[in-house]
Amino acid sequence: MQNLIRSLLAILITSLCFAVAAQDLPTKFDPQRDAAKDVATATAMAKAQGKRVLVDVGGEWCKWCHVLDKFLAAQIEIKAVLDSRYVTVKVNWSPENKNEAVLSK
Repeated sequence: MQNLIRSLLAILITSLCFAVAAQDLPTKFDPQRDAAKDVATATAMAKAQGKRVLVDVGGEWCKWCHVLDKFLAAQIEIKAVLDSRYVTVKVNWSPENKNEAVLSK
């Protein structure tokens, strides 16, 4: 019984850590964010969850980036497949911050 309780607690703590980490990932393109840290967070989450990382590069200035976001929000089935297989991280590219160090990798 103790092993079961320990296992359940470990699962709960791990789930909470992923929820917190997911909240730390950007939901829009932000030139002030540390893209290297965001990609590292996404990579750790993906590894632990058996997923891949999808790096979405763009900027708030990009019309097509917003079109894609609206499309995915409207297409619930596609969004569900993406969420089940990928950890998505937005990386800004703009004149203010081209994130060359991260994007050159």
